[in-house]
Parts: sequence; C-alpha cells; structure tokens
Amino acid sequence: MQPVWWATAIIGALLIGMFIFHLKQKSRNEQSRWAWWKEFHQRTRRYPTPEEVDGWMSQQANATR
Repeated sequence: MQPVWWATAIIGALLIGMFIFHLKQKSRNEQSRWAWWKEFHQRTRRYPTPEEVDGWMSQQANATR
C-alpha cells in the first residue's frame, strides 16, 4: 500500500509543478505583451510640428487679450 501513496504523492507534486509553471509562463507572456505595447505607443506618439506649436501659441496670446 505504501508504493501507491508514494506514486500518488509524486504524480500530485508533478501536476502541481506543471500548473505553477504554466501560470508563470502565462504571466510573463502578458507582461511582455504590455511592454511591447508601451514601447510601440511611445515610438508612434505624434509630437506637434513647429507650425502647430506657433499656431497654438498665437491662439493662446489672442485669447488672453
């Protein structure tokens, strides 16, 4: 009867280890996905052109008068 308990314990430990490994991999994949998105968003961010900045500044100056 003792070998059955040992086999059950070993199989259970392996299953738990595989489950934990799967959760860690899933977590890493989600983190890398968001890291990729943040980098993509930063690289594709559009900054205003100098003409747009000048136009905005003149609008602000006209609004305060």
